[in-house]
Amino acid sequence: MRRPRARVIAAVLMAVSATPSAQQQAPTMFRTGVDAVMIDVSVFTGNMAVANLTAADFIVTDNGVAQTVTTAGVEALPVDLTLVLDASGSMTSVIDRVQRDVRTIAQGLRPDDGLRVITFATLVSSQGLMRASQAGAVNLPETGGSTSFYNALLSALIVARRTGTADRRQLVVAMSDTDDSTSLLGPKDVQNAAATSDAVLHLFKVSAPYGSIPAAGWHPYWMSSDPAVLTALAEQTGGQAYFGQVATDIPSKVAQVLAAFRTSYVLRYTATGVKPEGWHDVVIRVNKPGKFTVRAKKGYVGVSR
Repeated sequence: MRRPRARVIAAVLMAVSATPSAQQQAPTMFRTGVDAVMIDVSVFTGNMAVANLTAADFIVTDNGVAQTVTTAGVEALPVDLTLVLDASGSMTSVIDRVQRDVRTIAQGLRPDDGLRVITFATLVSSQGLMRASQAGAVNLPETGGSTSFYNALLSALIVARRTGTADRRQLVVAMSDTDDSTSLLGPKDVQNAAATSDAVLHLFKVSAPYGSIPAAGWHPYWMSSDPAVLTALAEQTGGQAYFGQVATDIPSKVAQVLAAFRTSYVLRYTATGVKPEGWHDVVIRVNKPGKFTVRAKKGYVGVSR
């Protein structure tokens, strides 16, 4: 018998909530419940990443209170990349191409990076975290069934948090080719998970209709959800949603996201003048002349000390 939707949501969100094991393993790239706060921040002018910024170049407010950034550096930590891929029935004609793309993406990872592949149709499955060199063993499942995209997205954020460690960074790249049709969870549930996850999430919208897939390249199209909702999901984590483009080369798109992620800064500050518990809105700006785009997690959940 199917459990009520509210009960399913509660069970999933309990997995996202602070449990002893999850708290101990949560990456310190974005730490909650303590005075020291660490946040991944990407800075761009146009499409170009901005290099050589220092702590003095950032203005940070925590719940409206100005904070002093102690360090702001680019840290060459290993990356665990989670790919969230559609394996529903509509992907049957391109699934072999997608599998080749996964292996090409893995070739762009460094030896100490990790790769996790989560696929979804009616159900969600994960092949677990592996080294990039093991990507040749990835076998995507036979396609079929409906599309539980939100369930898969929530799963990716939960797994990235629970298995992450302080010396690794978490990046999630998700794609789908059609509307979500079977998830018991929705955007709000994913947003709740994103608020407590250390992973940076990127979502791809590809505008080409499925029927116009050419002989070369992988051209999925995106769910028809409100673009503002999808954008909010990605930006909650410091990531981005991409609209109005045709994905003729998925590996190169992921390579661009990964390269920008590696050049992001890690900002550290000691939260002062704010209560530790509850939600903290964090606003980050660049303290230099010019027009900059800053992408960072929107805030964090603190707990009483």
